[in-house]
Amino acid sequence: MKLLYKIFRLILLVGHLLSGLVLTFIAFSPLWRSTHFPNRVVIWWSRTLCQCLHLQIRCYGDIATPPCLLVANHITWLDVFVLLRLSPITFVSKHEISSWPIIGWLARRVGTLFVRRGFDVMSVVTEEMATVLTNGAYVALFPEGTTTDGTAVKRFHARMFQAAITANVTVQPIALRYPRGTGVSKIVPYVGDDTFLSNTWRLVGETAIPVEIWFCPLINANGKTRRELADYAQMHITQVLTQSKADIQDLGNPKNE
Repeated sequence: MKLLYKIFRLILLVGHLLSGLVLTFIAFSPLWRSTHFPNRVVIWWSRTLCQCLHLQIRCYGDIATPPCLLVANHITWLDVFVLLRLSPITFVSKHEISSWPIIGWLARRVGTLFVRRGFDVMSVVTEEMATVLTNGAYVALFPEGTTTDGTAVKRFHARMFQAAITANVTVQPIALRYPRGTGVSKIVPYVGDDTFLSNTWRLVGETAIPVEIWFCPLINANGKTRRELADYAQMHITQVLTQSKADIQDLGNPKNE
């Protein structure tokens, strides 16, 4: 029965992913591109994806008012959609994701900024980030540059924090947790030699996947170096991941999503 359940859930998920191809093709066509319709489609589709995977999301604190550079720890490919369900956000992602089946095409359609290795290329992307921020929108970044198992945070790369300095906007650290029992889930992380298919196969076998989103205090970029911004952001997120909820309750009472 468990196998049949997982197959059924996988079929539903694939169907939803395919629907995203159709919806984004329509929503980002010249007819609708200049309206609010594309953003509404992305938010609705992301929320429905989270429902398909039985994500039980609780938010602590509030997301900042745009423009703002959002920076989060990175655990799984779900992180993007957990945040996209809240608001239209331009994400920065490594270039390899652009070639992923379905997900890569969707990411390209919604305006994801892809980063190749190399100083010159990263400088161009940082300028593009600053432009988006200057236009009053959110930009989201996973400054670890890779995924982790969710128990700790890798040192943040500082280079792209320059976008917040250039655009003179605040930075909001966001701590993501996928709790299980007294620790964190070992099912959710997409790390090491894991593949997208094997990770997804594990996810569809879960009847519920708890998610916590912790919106940390804002960091003013004025007068700070990009290294200082990265270190402050990493400190806030590490504090959430390593301390008890009682110690960080000042971020606000949880809100079920």
